[in-house]
Amino acid sequence: MKASVQRRFNRFQGRYPDASSYIHFAKAIKGQNLMNKTISWWFKKLVDKDDYCIKEKTEIIKHLRWLTKQDEKS
Repeated sequence: MKASVQRRFNRFQGRYPDASSYIHFAKAIKGQNLMNKTISWWFKKLVDKDDYCIKEKTEIIKHLRWLTKQDEKS
């Protein structure tokens, strides 16, 4: 069973304490094949607003949708 996005996020946060919440989130969803709605919901909940430009949020979410479809090991 896949770990929840929150648990994976927390695990990466522990491993890479100096990285931004966006990086932790990207690592947490990579290769998980999540639905768009799920990505957007968790993004709002977990990623610090200081870690991205509000004007670029749509493009960031678009990239995260692509990332969730990618092989987790690459």
